[in-house]
Amino acid sequence: MDRYKRQFRILHHEAGPEGELRLAPLFDLFQDAAAEHASILGCGMDFLRRKGLIWVLSRISLEVIRMPKIGETVTVETYPSGVERLFALRQFTVTDADGNVLVRASSCWLLLSIPGFRPRRIEENLEMPLPRNEDLPRHFAVPDRPVPLPEKVVELVHTVRASQIDVNGHLNNAFFAAFVHDLAAELTGVNHPPRSLQLYFQHAGMIGDRILCRGGMEKGEYRMEGCSPDGRTVFFQAQGTLYRS
Repeated sequence: MDRYKRQFRILHHEAGPEGELRLAPLFDLFQDAAAEHASILGCGMDFLRRKGLIWVLSRISLEVIRMPKIGETVTVETYPSGVERLFALRQFTVTDADGNVLVRASSCWLLLSIPGFRPRRIEENLEMPLPRNEDLPRHFAVPDRPVPLPEKVVELVHTVRASQIDVNGHLNNAFFAAFVHDLAAELTGVNHPPRSLQLYFQHAGMIGDRILCRGGMEKGEYRMEGCSPDGRTVFFQAQGTLYRS
C-alpha cells in the first residue's frame, strides 16, 4: 500500500477556544497516520525494536487553509516521496468530508540508532525500499535553515515534564508545535495557530530541560527558536506566516 488514508473525528479536547483543531493535535494526527503506514510498509515499531532504530521527525513544512472543527470528520492521506541525503520524505494532506483540502504538509524523517541517536542511511537499514510515489505531488521542497531572529522578540520558557515524553524517550514533536502556537499568540494577542509553518528540530528535549522560546515578526513573517537558557543548545527553529495579525 503505497498510500495510506485514515479518517479522524475532531474531539473536544483537541480544539481551541473557537472550536477548531489546535496545532499540536494536528501533529498527533500526522504521527498516527505515519506510524500506521510505516507498520504496513514493514518499517514500523516492531521492525524498529528488532533493529534498535527509531524514526524521528526532523523538518516539516505545512500550510493551513482551514482548521477542522469539533465533530468534523477529516481524512488524513500520507505517503512516502523518496529519500534525499539522510531524509525520508513523507507527504500529508487533510481533507474534509467534501474532499476540500484543509492542510498540506511535507515532512523529513531521520532513521536513528539507539542508544546514541546516530543517523543511519535509510536504504541500507530497511529490509525493503520505501515507495517513491514519483507520480504524486510533493507539497513543499525540503526547507532550508530559517533566517535569524528579528531584533525585537517576545520570550516564553517551558520546562520539559515527564508527561511530555513520548515512546522514543524524548519530548514529542507535537509539543514543539504547541510552543510555536504559544509564541504566535504572544505576538498577535489572538489564540490561533499559524497559517503556515516551517519547523526544524535540532536537539531532543529531555525531562528537566528548560527551553527558552523566543520569537518576533519581520516583513510579515514570524521567526522563532527554542534554545537552552545559556544559548548553547538549540532545540528547534521555526518560521512562517500567522493566521491573523
